[in-house]
Amino acid sequence: MNSIRHYRKKAGLTQGQLAAACGFGGQSTICNYENGLRSPGFEEARKICAVLRRYGVRVSIDKLMEAQQAA
Repeated sequence: MNSIRHYRKKAGLTQGQLAAACGFGGQSTICNYENGLRSPGFEEARKICAVLRRYGVRVSIDKLMEAQQAA
């Protein structure tokens, strides 16, 4: 399973909510990451992790990127 999707759902967020909290243009950015169409760069991954942590989900950038690289 895609790690961004897994951690996003664990946080109880929609794609749109996560995208907005990260300051991304729209939910399609998160959708593309989750579907393996794009991979987040370091700065995007850092933002995603920071938002997830605010929602009580402990995840490192390494863990988030680890599964993305395997996709």
